[in-house]
Amino acid sequence: MSNLLQKASIVTTPTAYGVGVLNSIKPAQSFGEELIVNGNFETDSNWNNSDGGNDWQIVNGKLILTTTSANNVNQGIGLVQNKFYKIVFTISNTTLGGLRIRLGTGSFTSTYTDGTHTLYLEQTTTNDAFRFYADSSGVFNGSIDNVSVKQVDPNDRWVLGTGWSKEQGKAVKIAGSSGELVQLSVFPSGFLSKTFKITFTLEVTAGSVRLRAGTNNQSYLNSSGTYSYTLTPAGNDQLKFNGDSSFVGSVTNISVLEVQQTDIPRLDYTNGTASILLEPQSTNIIEYSEDFSNSYWAKSGAVVISDSAVSPDGTLNADKLNFTASNGEIVKGMTFISGQTYTMSFYAKTESGTLDFIYGNMDYSTISGTATNEWQRFVITQTLPTATRFPKIQTTEIGSLLLWGWQVEQQSYPTSYIPTEGSAVTRAAETLNNAGNSDLINSTEGVLYCEIAAFSNSGQFGNITLNDGSATNRVRLEIENGQIKVKIDTSSGQVASFSHSVDVTSFSKIGIKWKENDFALYVDGIETNVDNSGVSFAPNTLNNLAFDRGDTLQDFYGRCKSVAVFKEALSDTELACLTSTNNREILLNYYYRMQYVGANTEALSCAEQTFKI
Repeated sequence: MSNLLQKASIVTTPTAYGVGVLNSIKPAQSFGEELIVNGNFETDSNWNNSDGGNDWQIVNGKLILTTTSANNVNQGIGLVQNKFYKIVFTISNTTLGGLRIRLGTGSFTSTYTDGTHTLYLEQTTTNDAFRFYADSSGVFNGSIDNVSVKQVDPNDRWVLGTGWSKEQGKAVKIAGSSGELVQLSVFPSGFLSKTFKITFTLEVTAGSVRLRAGTNNQSYLNSSGTYSYTLTPAGNDQLKFNGDSSFVGSVTNISVLEVQQTDIPRLDYTNGTASILLEPQSTNIIEYSEDFSNSYWAKSGAVVISDSAVSPDGTLNADKLNFTASNGEIVKGMTFISGQTYTMSFYAKTESGTLDFIYGNMDYSTISGTATNEWQRFVITQTLPTATRFPKIQTTEIGSLLLWGWQVEQQSYPTSYIPTEGSAVTRAAETLNNAGNSDLINSTEGVLYCEIAAFSNSGQFGNITLNDGSATNRVRLEIENGQIKVKIDTSSGQVASFSHSVDVTSFSKIGIKWKENDFALYVDGIETNVDNSGVSFAPNTLNNLAFDRGDTLQDFYGRCKSVAVFKEALSDTELACLTSTNNREILLNYYYRMQYVGANTEALSCAEQTFKI
C-alpha cells in the first residue's frame, strides 16, 4: 500500500472505490438549494394569503386554515417554467377535507391528508409562486409542517433524448423511439487510458437498453436489476443509455468510479460509512466460487440454473438451485488439515418467502440457516478433526435458493470475498505503512486517537503504534481476544499498561493520552483506565506512526475509520468529546495541528486541502 503521511499534515483516503466518485449521478435526484423560507413555520412570516386576508394562519408552529375557503396561501420562490421540483410536506391532525398543491397557475394535484408526502412536479407556467389550497370544496381542517421545495437536477447534467423524461427520481423512457439518455463530460482527461466502474439500476417493462461509455457499446439488457461494468471508455467522454424503439423502463442510481489497481486502500461500507479494510493474506480454496453448474460441485435433488439473478457484486452471475427433494444438496468433497480451523461462507437468498437449510464444513456437524428474499452471508467456523470433509448446503424442504460467492479459508473468521474460476486464489496481506511525520509528533505529551474494529472477538489483530522505528519507545495499541490493550514503553521500561474489554467487532473510538504523571485510556467517551505516575518520553523520541508494533511485525488487521495524532495532551473534557459519538468539532479545531489517516472524511469536509494517496 502507498505512503500515507510524508510531508502533508493531513491526508484523507479516497471516499469510494478506486480514487473516488468522479460523478455520482442520480437522475431526478440531484437537487438545488432549498427554495422555501420558513418551511417549519417557526415565525409568522413569509407566507401570503391570496386575498390579503387571514384565512390561512401560522399557529403554534403549524400552518392551518381557519375557515372554509377557496383562497390559497403562497410564496413567490422563483419557480422556472419547464423545470421539475421535489416537494416534501407533512400533514397531521386532519379531521375534514384535505390539501392540494399548485405550482404557479398550473394544474392542481390530488388531495392529501395525514402523512409526510413527497411529490415531483413540473412547473408549466411562468408564475413563480408555490401554493397550498384546500380541497375542491374549500375544506381543510388539519396542520401543515416541514415544507420543502427544491429544483431537481438544477445543473441539467442529463440530455434527454426523444422518449426520455425525469419522473419520481428516475430517468424514464416510453416506447416508440430509440432516443438516448446522455450526460456530457463524465470522464476526466486521459480517460482513454483509464478504467472505470459504472453501476446503475435498471427497470425493464419491455424492450432493451444498453450502456455506452463514449463509443464503447455494451450488450443490450432486457431484465430488471442492478448492473456493474468495469471498462475503459472509447471515442468521447460521454455516458449514454441507448434504448431500442420498444424499450419501456427506467434507469437510476448511476455512479461512475475510477479504478486504480495498485496502492489504493480498499474501503468497506458494511455499516454505511467508509472504513479502510486491512486484511491478512487469505486463500479461498473453493475452486469454483460462483459457477455451481460445474461438475466440480456434486448435486443431489438439485437442478442449477446459471446466472439467474444479480448477485451482491451487482452482476448477473448468481445461480439458482431448484431443490426437488427435502434433502436436496450441493456438496464438495475436499481434503483439509486435521486439527486446523476453517471458515466457510457463502451468500444466499430466495426469490420470495423463506427457505430453511443446514450447512457446514463437515458431513456430520452442521448449523441451521434460513434464507429470505434479501442477500445474506452465512458463515460457519469449525476445527476439523479429520482430513476429508464435505462443505455443503442441504435443504430441509423443497424450494429454490439463489447462491453466490462460496468461500472456504483456513482461519477463524471470514475475510472479504475472493472470487475463483477454476483454481484456488490467494489475496495478499494488506499493510498501511510509511505513515509518519516527526514534525507532527510531540514525544513528551500527546494523544493517539483511533476509530477501529476487528474481524472477531477471538484472536490477535495486530497493533497501531507511535514509535521510534523500533519496539523500544512506543505508544502501543493492540487488539486481542476481545480486549483493547495499551502499553506505553520507554527505554527505561514500561510506564503504563491498560486493558479494556469490549466488543471489538464494533467500531470503538479510542484515545490514548501520554504526559509525565498523566496517562489515560478513553473508549467511546469514557475514561476506562488512568495512571498518574511515570516519566514520559524524552523530546524528539517518537517519530513514526505505524500500523504494526514498531518493529514491522504484527501488522494491524481490521477496519479503520481514522487514526489521528495530537501534539498535546488533551483535557479530560476534550478526550471525552474526541471519543464520543460526535467528535466533528474537536477534529476541526485541531485540523492544522495533527496528522490524520482516515476513510471517514465527514469531519474534515470543510478542510481547505486534501492529498490523494
